[in-house]
Amino acid sequence: MGSTTALRIARQYADAVSAKDFATVTGLFADDIVWHQPGNNRFSGTHRGAAAIGEMFSGMMTVTDGTFALEPTMEPMANGSLVAALSTSRPSVTAWRWR
Repeated sequence: MGSTTALRIARQYADAVSAKDFATVTGLFADDIVWHQPGNNRFSGTHRGAAAIGEMFSGMMTVTDGTFALEPTMEPMANGSLVAALSTSRPSVTAWRWR
């Protein structure tokens, strides 16, 4: 895969994430994908396979009441088949205070 194809796929991914179309997002992944989610929360860790990553995104949407979003911070960069796409996440979680 060359840089042009890799960038096209990265842009499809970014567009699908922006549209919250996670079926398309996970459809872009290889069946044997390994996703390393950073952090120290229920979604952190290694997720194996497109279905597991889809479940992770679904969980993020659930706990953020549908406000989870990934926003690109710059155009993707490619070197052959490797792509770097920087983004920031913008979840919003409602905290409840029980009295």
